[in-house]
Order: sequence, then C-alpha cells, then structure tokens
Amino acid sequence: MPVPQGGSALAPAPIPYCLFGIASCFASTLVTVATLEGKKIDRLKLDITADMNMSRVFGLEDAPIIEKVTILVDLKIEGESEEALRTLIRLAEERCPAAYTLTRGTKLEVQLKKS
Repeated sequence: MPVPQGGSALAPAPIPYCLFGIASCFASTLVTVATLEGKKIDRLKLDITADMNMSRVFGLEDAPIIEKVTILVDLKIEGESEEALRTLIRLAEERCPAAYTLTRGTKLEVQLKKS
C-alpha cells in the first residue's frame, strides 16, 4: 500500500492485485476458448493497465477511481490469421467472468458481521 494511504510501500497495493486477477481470468478464458476451437496457443502474454484517479479515495472529488482498464494481448497461434486471433480475443472478452463483472455493473453488498 502506498505511504499516503497508510502503507509502507513495500508490497503491491490492492489495485495491482485486482488487475492481476482480471488479467489471469482473461488469460484462462482465452485458453479455454482456443481449446474449444481446437487451437494450440504458441504464445500468450498480457499487459494490463488502468487509468486511475485516486482523488475519490481521499474524499477530494466524486470521479471514478478506475476509468478504464486496458488489456494488451500478445497472442500467437501458428497458421492463424490476425482476424482469427481477434475473433478468439473477442470471444474471450464476451465469456470472461472478470470482464463481465467489470462491464455489467455488478451489485456489491458489504455488511458488518454480527458478533
């Protein structure tokens, strides 16, 4: 956690862990989609970034904390066209549980546990 938020800055903050979860979910979904299509992946690498504005965390404004998440997919399947690769990526985006959760406004309910 960053020092201004009470951490020691010695380990990743929660948001990078969240982004890792999104990327790993997308990658596993893409592997599943490719396997269902009978394709063998030769290379798969993902880079994930987020456009962030931490002002809301500090009570400074009401803007979204994360405005956009971008996943850059480096995918190689021997003999497949760029169009075929784009189709697999699109199918993975449609079927990925993390992508679905991000894009469908899933309701979050937080409750205090009664002792």
